[in-house]
Amino acid sequence: SNLMILPIVLFLVSAMGLSLSNAWIAQLFSPYVFEFLGGMVLWKLYSVYTASRNASKAFVIAGTALLLLTALLELKFGRIAYPWHLMYAAAAMPVVYGSVCLSTLNGSTSPNAAEKMLGLLGRYSYSIYLFHYPIEQIVARLALKLTGPAPGVTVVWLAVTVVLLSGLGVGILVGRFVEMPLLSWCKIRIAGLKPRLAA
Repeated sequence: SNLMILPIVLFLVSAMGLSLSNAWIAQLFSPYVFEFLGGMVLWKLYSVYTASRNASKAFVIAGTALLLLTALLELKFGRIAYPWHLMYAAAAMPVVYGSVCLSTLNGSTSPNAAEKMLGLLGRYSYSIYLFHYPIEQIVARLALKLTGPAPGVTVVWLAVTVVLLSGLGVGILVGRFVEMPLLSWCKIRIAGLKPRLAA
């Protein structure tokens, strides 16, 4: 699908180890800016084109494969903040898009358990995105404080598991009881506004 072009290009550019020496240019093209633009592109794609069930699954599978490939490359070559950050962002884009598209199928079709889970992740993806990083930082700092600067493999995997479960749990809860009610309230308020005629 042509919709896969953007994350693939972003992935390849970042894989080449793109670095910018000028501080102002580097800030302008920082990973956070690219991630924001990527989010806007996903929103626009979703607003004009909702992928079918099979296409949505293909996006999720492709994005997951890119995430695994990025993790393997990172382990092999070491972490370089700028390009690796972009590679993870590029890999996450098709996963989020596919999950969000699948979330729209829940009301009109009979999704299986896997589709319901992907739809849940898609519906609350923004809250999960907001809360996974602070939880990751808290757990990592706590693990280092308890075990010292060189935690063992078991501690690392335990921390990863805690981060995964906590990040998803908190994100889903906040999405369900804060984000969605707030969005519904905003829609009601906006729908109730009436334009005022100029005097």
